[in-house]
Amino acid sequence: MISKALILLMVLISFLFADDYRTIQRNTSITTNNGESHKVGDFGNYYALLIYVEDYKHLNNLTTPKKDVEAIAKILKNRYGFLESKIIPNPKNSDELLDILDDFRNKLNKNDNLLIYYAGHGSKGGYWQLSNAKKNKRVGWISTKEAINKTLKKMRSQHILVIADSCYSGELTRSGVDENMLDPEDKEYYSKLYEIKSRNVLTSGGFEPVLDKDPTNSNHSVFANGLLEMLKSNNRLIFSLEEKYKSVEEYVEQNTNKKQTPLYSHVQGTGYEKGGDFIFLDKKSIFQKRKNEKNKLYSLTIKR
Repeated sequence: MISKALILLMVLISFLFADDYRTIQRNTSITTNNGESHKVGDFGNYYALLIYVEDYKHLNNLTTPKKDVEAIAKILKNRYGFLESKIIPNPKNSDELLDILDDFRNKLNKNDNLLIYYAGHGSKGGYWQLSNAKKNKRVGWISTKEAINKTLKKMRSQHILVIADSCYSGELTRSGVDENMLDPEDKEYYSKLYEIKSRNVLTSGGFEPVLDKDPTNSNHSVFANGLLEMLKSNNRLIFSLEEKYKSVEEYVEQNTNKKQTPLYSHVQGTGYEKGGDFIFLDKKSIFQKRKNEKNKLYSLTIKR
């Protein structure tokens, strides 16, 4: 049997390692592809609120939202260093969902980053249909423009990204992303980009129904698979979503014969600033890179 002293030692070691990990995350300086150097902690803390609805009382049930949300929450936390990835299962109505959003609104500081993910039914006019939704009545419906957008506008968080995997989710967007006037070759590109307030949205489609299951991998929706593939295959320590979302678009179009096209834009009426974007940090790779550098052995050669 393992002695109590050994167990205590193992717990202490794991605690010290976890603390070391957090310290490295805050204080580590990384160099980006364009040569910019900055501390990871300068980008604030990351939070995710992931909402899924697949059990409906009056509408057809869905099969992938729960699996989609769980897989995305896992990679956000384990690889991209989100402090919290909170999953909200099957909210019944708009009051319940707004209460949850308000809790997050009161929790976040200015330098924090928030990702809101929704997977469930959607309707024309920009509505998310929650668990109690009825087909011909707006019970259990929530207006993304009147409710979600107003909530985003009141949030102190510098950067908020909404990802919507639902039918007619294009109602959240406008035509295209505002042109970023910053120079990607600038040594302070990401630092300057972070200073621009962003309220952006990535949708699974435009103004049409979207697929629940991916024809090539039925465990997830076609959009969720595209997003997961982008997050998993990424090989950069830092990137903005504008730099990467095209790979999600290509995956979805390829696997739906171009019947479904994701859109990326800012969210109207939320106080965004022109050119703002959501930034991701691959904190797992950053940590591993720093750890490997610490373990390197260096030799000194003296020339005669």
